Amino acid sequence: MDTDSIPAWTLPELLIVMILSGLIFLAVLDATNLVGRFSVYLTERWRRTEGELSACCQLDELISRTDSIVVQDVGLQLYCRDTPLAVLQVSDDSLLCCDYRNREDTLLRCVEKMTLHGDTLILQFCHPRGKIRYRWNIHRTVWP
Repeated sequence: MDTDSIPAWTLPELLIVMILSGLIFLAVLDATNLVGRFSVYLTERWRRTEGELSACCQLDELISRTDSIVVQDVGLQLYCRDTPLAVLQVSDDSLLCCDYRNREDTLLRCVEKMTLHGDTLILQFCHPRGKIRYRWNIHRTVWP
């Protein structure tokens, strides 16, 4: 028995191993690409939802501080202890909230309508999943 010999593969065995390795490498690369695209899709979807929810939460926090609303030509002026907080303006299918406290503007899209019934502010959104309606009770409404 020769102890100095190294076992070798034949050419057909080597070609089969190379072809199978290449196929496995391509399958793993394709799966990685698919996971990456799905991750980007989920991130974009989360950002859109997060943006809408963040804007609604900001509007809810703003209106919860409001003790009176003045109806004006430009929209609704929100006040807290006679200090202006923000202006709400509706145009087409969006609502622009100009916040005076932190100098930030928030744009809410898919707004179907904004109505003021007495001291109740109603904001209705139209989403593909259905309509969402928010209601806030304000202490005092001043009509022009």
